[in-house]
Amino acid sequence: KCKVLIHGGAFVFLLDGERATQYEQSLARIIKDVESFVSNSPWRSGGLNAIDVVEYAVQLLESDPLYNAGKGSVFSSASTHVMEASLMDGANRKCGAASLIETVEHPISLARVVMERTPHNYIAGREATEKLASEHGLSIVGDNSFFSTSRRLEQYNACLQAKEIRKGTVGCVVYLNGQVAAGTSTGGMTNKHPGRIGDSPLIGCGTYAENRVCAVSFTGTGEEIMRHVGAYDIACRMKYGQEMVDKAVHQTLFDYMPPDTAGVIAVDGDGIGVMEWNTKGMLRGSL
Repeated sequence: KCKVLIHGGAFVFLLDGERATQYEQSLARIIKDVESFVSNSPWRSGGLNAIDVVEYAVQLLESDPLYNAGKGSVFSSASTHVMEASLMDGANRKCGAASLIETVEHPISLARVVMERTPHNYIAGREATEKLASEHGLSIVGDNSFFSTSRRLEQYNACLQAKEIRKGTVGCVVYLNGQVAAGTSTGGMTNKHPGRIGDSPLIGCGTYAENRVCAVSFTGTGEEIMRHVGAYDIACRMKYGQEMVDKAVHQTLFDYMPPDTAGVIAVDGDGIGVMEWNTKGMLRGSL
């Protein structure tokens, strides 16, 4: 059995017709590509694991400039793109995360390198992330402007005038043959302060996975998700409170966290998936 959920960020405003259509088509294409990836892999015989699917799905989201991750990352207050990502393997609770990334094309793949090729869980900084990515053959872009899009520049200029901050995230959770995994990637907040780190790379906040319990990826206001240790809160409600995944997600979003702050995708140890949000909506898809 295989279950895949993806999200492209929660939002506090309603999308117009044309923009909504763009996202719907993008999400449908990504889900179709993930389905092909899984179908063409020998996953029934153990030749594919949940982490493989998470990385592949998030790479697709990072490559689409519609989303605030990878290619479509927002501008920081220094007029640059600074990204972060994490992923976690529920089979052994190994995890990897990276922050303050400026030149690595796929932050989610760097997070996997941290998890599998180093003794660490987390690295940060342009020099450190670029060096590790280069050592392990990941794609490095020549200039930070690679991640720029005209739409993100318009948002940045609007934020400077209105003194407001916009945000977004992408993520994926997977159940495959009894194993679960989760990954989250983001460009952070528009006009964010230099050095700001959000929930996305923080294990237990933006990302968590544990076999026989759940895999979770959050999106929304990072500061609130961190304050409430969102992903682990859901896992604890299930592991210690014996709640079902749908009830655990709902309780965290509506009984514990403030309104208009977050969205969640989660899958439990039996492959039951949930997508819920306490904002106006959340970009999402499932397989």
